[in-house]
Amino acid sequence: MKNGLSRLKVRLTCLAAICIGTLFIGSCVSGQRSVYVDQNNSLLFGFIDKTGAFRITPRFQETKPFSDGLAAARKGNKWGYIDKSGEFIIKPRFDVSADDFKSGLAYVTWTEKGDGVLTGSPERNALIDKTGKVVVERARNTFSGGMTLFYGDDQKCGFVDSSGKVMVKPEFEDADDFSDNLAPVKIDGKYGYINTDGNFVIPPKFTHAGRFSSGLAAAAEGDKCGYIDKHGKFVIPPKFELPCQAFEGGLASVEVKGKWGLINPKGEYVVSPQFEMSPSCSFEGMRSVVREGKTGFINSAGQLVVPCRYADAGMFSDGMALVKTDYNTIGYIDKTGREVIKPSRQEDSSDDLSREFHEGLAASTKDGKWGYIDKTGKYVVEPIFSSAQPFAEGLAPVAIPAEKPRP
Repeated sequence: MKNGLSRLKVRLTCLAAICIGTLFIGSCVSGQRSVYVDQNNSLLFGFIDKTGAFRITPRFQETKPFSDGLAAARKGNKWGYIDKSGEFIIKPRFDVSADDFKSGLAYVTWTEKGDGVLTGSPERNALIDKTGKVVVERARNTFSGGMTLFYGDDQKCGFVDSSGKVMVKPEFEDADDFSDNLAPVKIDGKYGYINTDGNFVIPPKFTHAGRFSSGLAAAAEGDKCGYIDKHGKFVIPPKFELPCQAFEGGLASVEVKGKWGLINPKGEYVVSPQFEMSPSCSFEGMRSVVREGKTGFINSAGQLVVPCRYADAGMFSDGMALVKTDYNTIGYIDKTGREVIKPSRQEDSSDDLSREFHEGLAASTKDGKWGYIDKTGKYVVEPIFSSAQPFAEGLAPVAIPAEKPRP
């Protein structure tokens, strides 16, 4: 399988971990990430509306879609945030990355040397508000119960609120977000659950622990996992392989002897173990599944409504999902599995996530250029751009070649 074909599956796996959590709780310490800098500055990015007209002229080296009224934009090697007039509201000063704003906060990263080179230059991260003020350093950009994770100078985890006030002091070796007013934390090598006051409600006795959902949380004793209630009692015995996943929409993914299935809160199989990968997080009530190397979809009832026949598939968005019959042959299906846009050859099948439908349009390529198609597959914005990203808040980031300086 080519790397391009596996990209969507990797993306879906990552999103599933973010949306529903796994037993292997991620460390609060931010890991290093790659730094993309167009050293040649060969492209200029701006924003178009759905007619294809530029609303923000191309003058940035890189941009991301709008969120909460602001968009991350890179000028030179520094990231900042612009409004819909194209003016910087937060001046460019972050040299590694700048994520979307969510609920008034955005996650940004930079290096102490300020050159974007991580080797030998420690990376720092923080949540900022819409004025650019650092609210809290070393924090996760996911709030639940009004709090999010952060880590202290000794790499221990704690919780802060959206103002940066410490609500639970950093004393844990590992932790995950609050859910149902409880958060799994690790201390002295074992996992338990604390309340929003930081007090243990379920003592640390598990080898792994996940978030609560539908009144249950995945937990493990030894190398098998099951599901506990809020008293810490197993209501579904630990008999599944690690990692189990949290309940979402009344179903949870579990693994038995190398095959994945779905159970209900009673521990009964809704879908028997038969898939080679964990079913993805539910997007618009649909989960992707893989059997014999091919991808299909099951609905919220656990029914296989799209047979496993595609080489790869994306997540559902705007009622449509991208599918591939091979690396370069791309189409779109609806939730019944009908191929609304028949698979056809694409010259450049990279950047599959840009091809998802958002606000009724999806980026698509023709003759090496990017444009936007509607849900019939017709181009409504002609393919004239060097790069294109999804629409958000009525605008989409696109790129054109930068003019070369005259000799």
